[in-house]
Amino acid sequence: MGAPIIGEVPTEAWEYFEKAQHSTLNPVIKARYADLRWEGLQTYQDAESAIDSYAEASQVYLESFLREDEPRIGIALVDALLRSLELAACINNQERLFECHEITLSIAEKLITSGKPRWAYDLVWGLIENRKARDLSDLNQLKRFAEKAVQIYREGAPVHDLWERKWLGLLEKCCHLQHDQDATNAAQRAIAEIGAKATLH
Repeated sequence: MGAPIIGEVPTEAWEYFEKAQHSTLNPVIKARYADLRWEGLQTYQDAESAIDSYAEASQVYLESFLREDEPRIGIALVDALLRSLELAACINNQERLFECHEITLSIAEKLITSGKPRWAYDLVWGLIENRKARDLSDLNQLKRFAEKAVQIYREGAPVHDLWERKWLGLLEKCCHLQHDQDATNAAQRAIAEIGAKATLH
């Protein structure tokens, strides 16, 4: 989704967005209206409403995506979660940031265990870039995600070298943040081996 683009908006439009935001039961629409008001008016309450609605929408997207496996739904799911993390950081609300982090962590795990690591990749990067993800316990979990994703792509048919290499890069980042030089070097060697294999074909 990303941040909405705001131009010149008349006052009555902002009032309409607020009424529409509170009258709809659709979390996707509610998130968009709240996000529009946040971007245009920078109101804390609208940011919080958008965060809550994106979180609710992400559960709807996840259920639909696991059922239908439509790329457009996967994109919407990832965008909603990353936007909620971004908004929580914008308002500097640590409680909201923690909540968004936990929801994103849970959904990333569900995607990977469901054999859809492609859609968890941007989420895990988003968590690594979040300062809370630098806690050792979180990095251990994200590293396990990366190791599982690498295994899925390595054993898949056909083998997906591009995505295996991407996840190895993410694994390398986790190991580096943990100051584990041996594991970092092992990930780098695995990336180099994929590159060398590609040049032979």
